[in-house]
Amino acid sequence: MKNLLLLSSLLISGLFFSQQMQAQNGRFLEHVSLEAGWGLNVPVAPSNGISTSDFMGVQSFYVGANYELNELWGLRGTYAYNGFEHKNHSSQKLTLHKLMAEATLNLGNAFSSGYGFSAFNVIAHAGLGMSMGENKNYSGKDWMANFQIGVMPTYKISEKVGLLLDLVYVVNFDHDFPYGDVASGKSTGGYFLANVGVNINLGR
Repeated sequence: MKNLLLLSSLLISGLFFSQQMQAQNGRFLEHVSLEAGWGLNVPVAPSNGISTSDFMGVQSFYVGANYELNELWGLRGTYAYNGFEHKNHSSQKLTLHKLMAEATLNLGNAFSSGYGFSAFNVIAHAGLGMSMGENKNYSGKDWMANFQIGVMPTYKISEKVGLLLDLVYVVNFDHDFPYGDVASGKSTGGYFLANVGVNINLGR
């Protein structure tokens, strides 16, 4: 079911992506931007046997690409690494590798009368994906379907380069491995992310 959910979301995104590529008549890169960020991850659930302050840390990194469908809507794909390591016990660590496909909404354009250049903008994003978890105290891999929602204020240094703050909450379905060494069984997990980064528009 998890694989089917991910495949369906990627297929729908791919169809939209393909249609827009054809519609743009070779101007594909004019609508593409790349981004990368690094920052804080905070575990929320499952919370069995852990203190959030012990496992929160600056071990979040992601890279991504965005495609503007129009002035309001877009598509976003990202890969993220998140490490949740006990501050006093390095043997207690959960590592997550996450792939996401999302829709984006340009809130700055949605609530403004014009679409001209503005130094400050806010992008909302939400979508589905899949994560692979690893824990030193457990064998095998923990495969999870994900949902995430976030908001990304961006300050444009120029038409081409912007600085961003990406605030995200991630939900893990069928989360098996704990953050520490206390098993919680299959559950719904979740964590909060706050990444700072840079956005580069390729075609402007």
